[in-house]
Amino acid sequence: MHAWNTVETYLRWLFNKIEYRGNVAFHQKLLRFMAEKEFEWSMDHDENREEDGFDLRRKFTDEQGIDQDYAFWEGYFPEKSSVLEMMIALSIRCADMIFDPKMGDMTGFCFWKMVETIGLKDMTDACFDRDYCDYYVERMLKRRYKWDGIGGLFFSKTSQIDMRRAEIWYQMNVWVEENF
Repeated sequence: MHAWNTVETYLRWLFNKIEYRGNVAFHQKLLRFMAEKEFEWSMDHDENREEDGFDLRRKFTDEQGIDQDYAFWEGYFPEKSSVLEMMIALSIRCADMIFDPKMGDMTGFCFWKMVETIGLKDMTDACFDRDYCDYYVERMLKRRYKWDGIGGLFFSKTSQIDMRRAEIWYQMNVWVEENF
C-alpha cells in the first residue's frame, strides 16, 4: 500500500470514529487541518493525551496488518500526535466514561462538543478559514481561553476551578460529571 493511500485510509478510519449527524461530511477541511496540526501540551499529565492520540496510529497499523516501522504518516502528519488524533482519542475515552447502551456510542458526540467549545463548529467546508481555525486551535493549545473552559476542550457551567489551570483529563471529568 502506498503512503498516500495509507494516509487516506487512516483518515477515513479516524473520521469513521467521530461520525455524528453528518458532521464529518461537512467538515473535511477542518478535520484535515486538525490532522496537520501538532498537539502541543504544556501542563503536567497532558503528555498522556498526546500518547493516547499516538496510540491511534498503533491501533490502525495493527488492524490493517501494517508494519509499525513503516511510517506512512511521515510528511503527512506531525511527528507527534496531531490535534485531531488527540481529540479523537480523548473522545473515545470520554464516550467510554458515559457509556449507556440506550444512547449507543457517544464518541462522535463528545468530539463535536469539543469542536463547538473550541469555537470551530461553524467551520464547514463552505466557509472554512484556515487563519481563523489556526487562531482558535492555538488559543486552545496555549490555554488562552476563558476560565470556565469556553475556547478550550471542555466548558463547565458550575465548576469553581479555572479550567486553564487543570489538566485535560480533569477538565473532561468535570464536564462528564456536570452533564451525565
